[in-house]
Amino acid sequence: MSKITTVTIAKYQKELKFLGLDTIEKIRTFQQGEVIKCHRNNRRDIVRVKTQKENGEPLVLYIKRNWNPYKKNGIMTRITCGTVKSDSRLEWEHFQLLTKADISIPECIAYGEICGALWEYFSFIITKEATGEQTLYTFCDTCQDRNARRIVFSCLAGKVKKMHETGLTSPDLFARHIFIHFENKSPDFCFIDMARVNQVKFCTNKLAARDLAVLHGSLPLNIISIKERIQFLKDYSPDNYKKIIYFIRQRMKKLLKRSQFRRFYN
Repeated sequence: MSKITTVTIAKYQKELKFLGLDTIEKIRTFQQGEVIKCHRNNRRDIVRVKTQKENGEPLVLYIKRNWNPYKKNGIMTRITCGTVKSDSRLEWEHFQLLTKADISIPECIAYGEICGALWEYFSFIITKEATGEQTLYTFCDTCQDRNARRIVFSCLAGKVKKMHETGLTSPDLFARHIFIHFENKSPDFCFIDMARVNQVKFCTNKLAARDLAVLHGSLPLNIISIKERIQFLKDYSPDNYKKIIYFIRQRMKKLLKRSQFRRFYN
């Protein structure tokens, strides 16, 4: 079965070439940097590389490599898109959509893929370090200033609402995927690991609740109060927050059975 190899480098071509990150062959054998995450069965890994730009400024890159992609994902893109798209290519395209919607994401540097007629065999994506001093999870766990928390939660509700109004949804809205940074004391957010993004004509309350349930479930009850959670939903949708709460409760019955949410009641 024939395979097609594609590599796209948007920025820092000289820096990537110096590091040995400018071809798929080199990226597959790359062993420098710090392994941040290695998924079960070595299906995927994430490596952090600290280097510098051509002008000497520090540069931190993250390389996500898909070693053993799910074949079903490739088949699905073949059906829906008419061609096989790797997980990395989809994440790259989703990042472009989020950027157009004015949703901050890590700067995309490069991606590449090896695809066959039905599924991908390997892919990678390289991004810059996320903008932000801390994740939403860390903020909720460490900040005790009620006013600061109120401002952050209100602004985040508006940002997620804007994403949904643009017709973009994501089932990966985990608190650890949202970085907070402050500009002129006003919080802004950078979303990472948004490989799964859906485009819809209209984001229903039920679909919004699917995303918001992940955010809700990834923040344990001991670090954010019920009152704060309800106020967040009021800020998100003053007219429909009660309906959304109902759908979140229904969704949580399924999510709490998963290992990612086992700390919710801690």
